[in-house]
Amino acid sequence: MRLRGNDMNSRPPRLPQVLILLAAAGLSNACTRHGGSESKNPFPPTTPPSIDGGWTATSSMAVSNCPSTIPVVPIGFPECFIRTTTSSPGISCGLGCSNDCTGGPLTMIGDTISFALSRTIVLTDTCSLAVTETDAGTFTESMVTGAATLSVTALGGCGPGFPCQIQGSFVLLPRPPVPPGILLPDCVVPWCGPPP
Repeated sequence: MRLRGNDMNSRPPRLPQVLILLAAAGLSNACTRHGGSESKNPFPPTTPPSIDGGWTATSSMAVSNCPSTIPVVPIGFPECFIRTTTSSPGISCGLGCSNDCTGGPLTMIGDTISFALSRTIVLTDTCSLAVTETDAGTFTESMVTGAATLSVTALGGCGPGFPCQIQGSFVLLPRPPVPPGILLPDCVVPWCGPPP
């Protein structure tokens, strides 16, 4: 049997060339959908975390020239609610359904947050403390950490040592989600900040 010249010189395609062609065809197909009009991003953009919502608060006092017996710490309440999506951004901190709470305006630029709180603490029938607080911190996906400066003024006969100042730190952590079937009253964190 005699082979034709074309058949003698023809060889099967080389394996690396076949693999390259298949890979290119696969990439071309994977990167386009719906007739090539839509590109598929293998790394979709992530949604930035939101600071709006409920937070649990802890704080500590670092420096104080106030009398050691006064019960004043940064933020002063275990729960806070932050609202930035309205025309009057603010923060409100409180305890359950009690009427005691503190709130004030809030500013957020990038991941930096600052807010002001003011409250009156009644110690006795004749002594109350007016507390004005400024806080500044940094917001990440999982927490807000920062520093606080508190000015304390006595209202009434509170004894010596006023006015005084406290410096400390605070941490806000996202409030744990409520288990299914558990209903919370509307006043879990009373709103004391600026009006909506």
